[in-house]
Amino acid sequence: MLLTSANFSEQLFTAINRAESSLLIASAFIKLDALKALADIRSDLNVTVVARWQKRDLVTGASDPEVYQFCQSKGWQFGISQNFHGKVYMVDRQDVFLGSANFTQRGLNLGRTANIEFGTVIPADQTNLQRIDQFLKTEIIWLDDDIFNSLEKDIESTKDNHLPPSDQTWSEHVKNLLITEVDYLWVQQLLFTTPDELLHLNLNNEHHAHDFGLLNLSLDELSYDSLCMAFKQSHLYIWVISQLKRNNSMQFGAFSAALHNALLDDPAPYRREVKQFIQTLFAWFELVKDTFIVTRHNRTSSVKLIEHK
Repeated sequence: MLLTSANFSEQLFTAINRAESSLLIASAFIKLDALKALADIRSDLNVTVVARWQKRDLVTGASDPEVYQFCQSKGWQFGISQNFHGKVYMVDRQDVFLGSANFTQRGLNLGRTANIEFGTVIPADQTNLQRIDQFLKTEIIWLDDDIFNSLEKDIESTKDNHLPPSDQTWSEHVKNLLITEVDYLWVQQLLFTTPDELLHLNLNNEHHAHDFGLLNLSLDELSYDSLCMAFKQSHLYIWVISQLKRNNSMQFGAFSAALHNALLDDPAPYRREVKQFIQTLFAWFELVKDTFIVTRHNRTSSVKLIEHK
């Protein structure tokens, strides 16, 4: 059943208040005032909270850094996923609430003003549980005080630089803290179009629309520079870096085999489809000239990382 704003929020909090063992709050944006609505839940619940926490989310107030400290005070686990756009709430590993509502007062209809949201609740069957567990295992950076303090200092150091939100990115130090090796991917984390194709955006084309959303692009700021920056923040980019750090230089065929083995989808895509993804990926390598060197051979191409001294 499709639920509207108030009904979705009411059913979600009813389920949360009845929770007996565990609670997952995973939302791109999380505000402290909304999270405080959970202050009276059972103290023995195993609570996990996940937010996106791109730097601009915190600079613009879309999410609150105080959420980490609140979770710490409650003994809750808090992690971030820089490319997470979803809203997933799971109670007792039985009910999964999905929808458009971020965990904010506006998103959950908790204040005087509210967004118009839609959502639904589905049972947490074995397939859903496996996917959620895989997400938590492979895609989350679990914060501790050292990482949080580095993030806070980075935010403070850039408050007076008057950059537009689209240019608010983490420093290299913080980026390194937030990078973990990626061994597995879903097809939906891959890029379906080349940079040139995406600059001629057609949102009626499902592949264009997918990549536009995946890279969190803005219609007002489409350029090669913005595409390059967005690609560097993607889960796919981290997987590529992981592969090249292990193998130094990789030819097209080696990348194709590595991607085929890395995809978690069941059924897996055909090898010819994987080759198309790699062909597209090599076009992105050509774009990011400060990171990759692409070499054209007679019948194939290879790529390696640029060594920065």
